[in-house]
Amino acid sequence: MSKFKQIAAVVALVVIAGPAAAGPIIQPVPVGMETIRYFQGVPTLDLQREHGAVQITPLPMDHGGYAFTVAVLNKGPSSANIDVTNVDVESGGARYTVLSRSDLEHKAKSRAMWSSIALAAAGGLAAAAAASATDTYRATTYTPHGTYRTIIQTPSAAGQLAAAGAIAGTGAGIYAIQNQLDRTREALGATTVQMTTVDPQDSYAGRIVLPKIKATALPQRINIVVKWNGETYPFGFQLSKKGTPQPVFDVLTPVPVAPMPSDDHPVAVPALGASISSVTGV
Repeated sequence: MSKFKQIAAVVALVVIAGPAAAGPIIQPVPVGMETIRYFQGVPTLDLQREHGAVQITPLPMDHGGYAFTVAVLNKGPSSANIDVTNVDVESGGARYTVLSRSDLEHKAKSRAMWSSIALAAAGGLAAAAAASATDTYRATTYTPHGTYRTIIQTPSAAGQLAAAGAIAGTGAGIYAIQNQLDRTREALGATTVQMTTVDPQDSYAGRIVLPKIKATALPQRINIVVKWNGETYPFGFQLSKKGTPQPVFDVLTPVPVAPMPSDDHPVAVPALGASISSVTGV
């Protein structure tokens, strides 16, 4: 064995395997009187009713499920509560329940736990490799939250010192995961839709996350119905292969054109559109 190999350091590589291929994209589908507008390619659907308005915008996938921002405006005479239980979801003949805050916290905790276990296994493997005469160790750990592939390469000359360093590094990695989990849970409380009372003329917005949807044959519809403030707001999306043409909506979100004001007919600028738009990105 060359001197260069004898002084080589322990190299530990942990790979969390992603999906073998990119999943389907999500596209809005017209179902009724809703209008659509785009911002940098991301669509927002808007539906106006007598007592309120609802907007829904798709977000990047979260916890393996499709996520959306839902914004509501109360135009009625009394207050109304909004919660994840106000949202019904159906796709492929199956009904799905929107994940609650506690559901998402549990998923985040489970992911961190499995990541910690895999990281600890990698540290133990690195220590074993450093203390032995074997140049390479390989291991694959399968968990409900990902596949962890560990490759350790080391010469026997690395010895117990390198093993101790690998173990110490693993402990630091687990601590970082715990800190990340704490920050994730704090963020969930601020962004996930939770029971909220929306007073007249007030608005509210938050994120909803769906469970993993089983896609059989693409395109596959996702029907989302928001039942709120005594009215029903249906929206449609579809899971499609990349490159599928976007379904055409009859109208885009109308832009009000105010008539020229005069002394006899002053014009008031409508504020509804501005109110809804301001909460979409909350």
